[in-house]
Amino acid sequence: GGNVTTISTGLGEVAEPGVASSNLLGESVYVLATDDEAAATTGLNALFSTAGTALSGFTDPSGAGSAVEPNVSQVAGLDVSTYAFSDGIELSYAVADGQVYIATTQDALNTVLTSEGAFSDVPEVAALLADVPADASSISLTNNRETLAGTANQIASQIQMTAGIGGASQLDFDAVDEASVKLEAFLSFVAERLGYSSSYSQSADNQVTGFSKTTVNW
Repeated sequence: GGNVTTISTGLGEVAEPGVASSNLLGESVYVLATDDEAAATTGLNALFSTAGTALSGFTDPSGAGSAVEPNVSQVAGLDVSTYAFSDGIELSYAVADGQVYIATTQDALNTVLTSEGAFSDVPEVAALLADVPADASSISLTNNRETLAGTANQIASQIQMTAGIGGASQLDFDAVDEASVKLEAFLSFVAERLGYSSSYSQSADNQVTGFSKTTVNW
């Protein structure tokens, strides 16, 4: 139908001063339905090739654009085409079973294509989905435990980078390190007690109402 499913398989990289990011687009997969797989494949090849030629003109010091050829690999028996547009920017796609998968990294697409069972089969997720009405829209399911745990792993670098923006001459490095360690420990403590959350919207009487539910085990 006209629905788009977005799957986030991980957090983006931590920005570090002076270090170029190897992934500027994050870890996401977009899933759309198609009733013509051949046309979808042809269209995506044309779109990515055109975009690659245009982008290469900006990234090439000479300003001369060149065609970007896909790297085709096999994942779970499916052809996966990956276009590397420049350092830190790539897109991958696969088409199968009436679905088009477009990913910001091949690793994210590999994770989705090789996953065993449906996300909705997780008991905690199934319980949340049972409360979602049939006419709901904009449904979101989040693994809060993994999300916050990932944030905890990144928080030390983020605090240190932010603290350094003001200059190092008057910076108390010991205090920054201590604050980083304690905040990381606190976020990890909270993450261990979080579960999944769901949110959705309903339209009625010219109004859109949002609902959300989060599982917490203190």
